[in-house]
Amino acid sequence: MNLNDRFEDHIPSRDAQAKADTMRQAALALLPPHEIKPRDNTRRFELADASRAEGSYELAQALYEAVLLTKPDNVKALRQNAACRLAAGKINEALASAEAGLLILPQDPVLERIRLNSAKRLGTLQSQPAASTSLSPKRILDLARKHLHQSKPEEAASLLDELLSKYPAHIHGLALRAHVALRTGDLEGALKFCARGLEVRPDHPGILTTRAKALSRRGQHETALGQLEEAYRTNPDLDAGAKFALAEARLAAGQEIQADVMYVEVLNEAPGDPRAHLSRIRNALSAGDINEALERCDAALVDHPGDPRFLGRRAHVLLQAGRADEALSILEALKAKATSRPQLRRQLASTLLAVGRRSEAKQILLELLTIDPGDSDARLGLAEIADQEGDSAAALKMMEGALSPAADLNNSAGEPPAPSGAIATERPGPILKYLQLCLKHGRTNQARQILEGIGSPDEHWSMPQLMSLSGLAQKTGAMPVLSSTLQASLARDVLSPGMALNILRMGQATGNERLALKLRDQLQIKLPLGQQDLFRLRSDLTIYGPEGALTRLRATRIARRNPIQAEALGDLLAKAGQRELCLRYLRHCRRRWPASLPILKLQNAAMNRFGAAQAALDELESMPISNGAETKRLRIRSLIALGRLEDVLQIVDQMDPGQRKPLGSQGQMMIRLAMGDAKGAAALVDAVAAESSRSERTKARFRVSHLGAFLNELQLIGSDLPSVVACPDKIAEDLKRGFYFPAKRSIDAWQASVKSPSRLRNESEIPRRIVQYWDQNEIPPVIAGLMQSWQKVPGYSYQRYSRQTAIAFLNERFEPSYVRAFKLTHSPAEQCDFLRLCLLFADGGIYADADDLLLGDVDQLRCRGAGVVLYRECFGAIGNNFLAARPGHALFRRAAEMARDSLLARENDLTWSKLGPGLMTRATALHVSTEPDEDLTLISEQDLSQVVQIHMTLPYKATPAYWNNREGRAPDSIIKILSDFANGSKATSDHDPKTDPTKIIKGSGEPASPR
Repeated sequence: MNLNDRFEDHIPSRDAQAKADTMRQAALALLPPHEIKPRDNTRRFELADASRAEGSYELAQALYEAVLLTKPDNVKALRQNAACRLAAGKINEALASAEAGLLILPQDPVLERIRLNSAKRLGTLQSQPAASTSLSPKRILDLARKHLHQSKPEEAASLLDELLSKYPAHIHGLALRAHVALRTGDLEGALKFCARGLEVRPDHPGILTTRAKALSRRGQHETALGQLEEAYRTNPDLDAGAKFALAEARLAAGQEIQADVMYVEVLNEAPGDPRAHLSRIRNALSAGDINEALERCDAALVDHPGDPRFLGRRAHVLLQAGRADEALSILEALKAKATSRPQLRRQLASTLLAVGRRSEAKQILLELLTIDPGDSDARLGLAEIADQEGDSAAALKMMEGALSPAADLNNSAGEPPAPSGAIATERPGPILKYLQLCLKHGRTNQARQILEGIGSPDEHWSMPQLMSLSGLAQKTGAMPVLSSTLQASLARDVLSPGMALNILRMGQATGNERLALKLRDQLQIKLPLGQQDLFRLRSDLTIYGPEGALTRLRATRIARRNPIQAEALGDLLAKAGQRELCLRYLRHCRRRWPASLPILKLQNAAMNRFGAAQAALDELESMPISNGAETKRLRIRSLIALGRLEDVLQIVDQMDPGQRKPLGSQGQMMIRLAMGDAKGAAALVDAVAAESSRSERTKARFRVSHLGAFLNELQLIGSDLPSVVACPDKIAEDLKRGFYFPAKRSIDAWQASVKSPSRLRNESEIPRRIVQYWDQNEIPPVIAGLMQSWQKVPGYSYQRYSRQTAIAFLNERFEPSYVRAFKLTHSPAEQCDFLRLCLLFADGGIYADADDLLLGDVDQLRCRGAGVVLYRECFGAIGNNFLAARPGHALFRRAAEMARDSLLARENDLTWSKLGPGLMTRATALHVSTEPDEDLTLISEQDLSQVVQIHMTLPYKATPAYWNNREGRAPDSIIKILSDFANGSKATSDHDPKTDPTKIIKGSGEPASPR
């Protein structure tokens, strides 16, 4: 009997019908195909009992069977399942169910009574079931499923093989046996059992799906899809399950539209089918199409008004769009109607956190934890709240209970909760959160101890969780854990695009381009067909850089891009410096997908990058729908680009700690340092160290890092920087000569007192001459392409210097001390930082870094000033990517002398401070205070960005040869695993130096770029 069939002898009232519909919806949400979780069994029993009272025996039976899927020996479920069948008049089924239950619960009085009653009605009464009675096929299937749930596929296979030896054509046994073979990686076995099953029932949806998955894992994606399409063509009357299988295969092949056609067909045949609605919403979300997902939620709610499943989905979609307030309204209404299941209550708590209502979120999570102390999601939320409130001990203690059943929750010191062997590794979420908290609060040794207890991650770990584990292993320096995580990932049949790209970047970090290319090809095979094009684009960007990736993309035809693909293209255009095309394309994308938050973020970032931050800010202000915290964060980024740091700090201070988190601790520290807030910056040290690699070492060495040096100086001289301007001349000059912050404040005061020219000058004393530097004679193609943008400027001369020609120039034009200083530099970056000052002082002109791209008319910059044009970075320093000066200018004489003296004194300051923007800031401050003139013009970074794109994304910067690569060469064990996988052999963790794949790449000739 169908669950919808119900013989009534009266017409139910409207209220009674509504109650029954609500109960049915709640019950269906706890049945397959939804995930069957043991913690929902209490609710299943409640609904089953209510269904029996209403006479809905079929629904009650389904609920009892769902309980038995999670716990086959549950006494109540075994008894009630048999009793329910007897009450429904299904005597044969009742007898079989009672006898099967007696094999699990021998001499159980309730089951024995049901057996006797059933036997009497059938006239086959026996005093006892035969001792030799074997398990029924249904019970064998139940036990096999239990073994699978407990990660015991071998036991499940043994039971099913016994079943199939007696019943070779048992369709459910064949379907489950094929699934077990697929799960254990026995692809040939899976295909064999699928073939047997399809001989019995050619349209069996589960078998069709298993066969398609097995073929896909063998790399036969087209065959998998083709067989399902053939099954559909030859039998258009396939049931809904088979059509779902075909739709999933189409999705895997990237055919989103064709997949949706199949779901619509199911809806036409079975109006309101909830699985079809849920699948359509899920697929729109997976494509990043928020607008379409919202429309599909609305369509589902037309068929199922007030259904918590679809209201919950709509709230989730609104959250993805950054519209937390609207999502909150839906979830609070569901809670008020008492229809909020645990999942929706967790969603409500998460949304309350997103809008900064921590106390209400905390109350909901505590209630969930009271109901189910093992609710790890509730623990995660409470730990996050405690961490936001600054109570690290409480946060760690909350997570200890989720790590191990034996954890001591009274251990407030936060020591390791249990021996590493007792860690519950099947709970990746709590483990990762605990590790993150340990790193954030400086407990790296404790984190390393937990990591060592994980071993090799099993199937409980999702791809995003494996990526997080990989990152944490790198931060703690736990290379064995990184190796095991990498091996576990590569052993999976299917990789996510994010994990594949992460592994490719590990390969690129070896500096071996051939290895990276082979690795990319092997990784692509492990991706679903529908995600391979996107991976190819992003991997091209990683390997070849923006221009190379764009060239390859132009040779590829894509009929229709979804929002995720469009976002990737927009990002590539931005990184390739295609200013007009990028901004125009992103405007088109915003019109097409107005609810897409990722595209809004990308458009905002691109406008900031290309010197249109004010327009980006204006656009945010004019948006008809507020995105709450997301809009605030985007406004902050545009305000930072504009240098309006006071406005930024005002917004940040008004935000909840959870809302500030996406800004990053380093970003928040830079804002506070720039505003002279030493106390606020010092409070972020631990969090900044946790964000950096290997946080234990980073925290210990933080004071000698770039941000640490800033904080040291700010704490040394105090935050009362305005008084620097009023100091006696000699003291003020010494402060500005030796310290960044007094110099910055001095420039602030000078800039506020002068009027920047609003129009270009007709004439400038700055020569039409461009100079650049690359230390080697052979220039990498990606760098040569950028340099060409400066070489072909009409009316300008161009000259590039190498280390050899730079020394020759200094010998000819400067005294020997400058040559000695140049030879004392420690990197190509220091060489070009020093040389550019000498070049411009000697002959004037324009200097541009080799990794900067000229986008527009360089005269738009040169003609902004009579004698010198400099730009201020958004945090206030004088940048040195672009410099323009007339010959012999006093500012560059002073800067070159200061740089020479620092090098000769062998000062151990960072390059940024000693020779880079820090030096330029100090030299400029001294110049404007001692030799004020009108030929110096300071432009903003936004002004520069309209003409020049600085710091282009280039592949060589990820290799060990890059001067500023802080990670260094990849460990040998990682290189071995990657090399084995790229060559098609099984990866192992043992490394043989004789076969080191890095030996085949270029040695000293690998590019070692300047800035």
